[in-house]
Amino acid sequence: MPKWRREKILEESLHPSARIDLPAWPFCGLVLKGQIPRRGYPSDPKTLGEHICKTRLDRRLQQIHVARELDVSVGTVKNWERNRTAVAARLLPRVVAFLGYDPGQKASELPGTEAVL
Repeated sequence: MPKWRREKILEESLHPSARIDLPAWPFCGLVLKGQIPRRGYPSDPKTLGEHICKTRLDRRLQQIHVARELDVSVGTVKNWERNRTAVAARLLPRVVAFLGYDPGQKASELPGTEAVL
């Protein structure tokens, strides 16, 4: 197929307002910096479910992996993270072990934190 025919087909296939005579402009070395907030990521968790969700996302785990680790169903983990149900008292030790800290403790009581006077 001749070059002029290919160009004609290309022009016909483009949107009528498309311009093919202008090159695409680069961003001239523009670099965007910053964090994109993750959807559903609790940056300041207040409930136990938000703590579970934050820890899971920080560790890049799926809900099924958390469910297996805590020996519960995936639906249970979903309900905890959405604050639909509370964690049963018998499961609290497993949840605290998964989190690596007890969210019920005051900030001054957490290991590695010091009281500021």
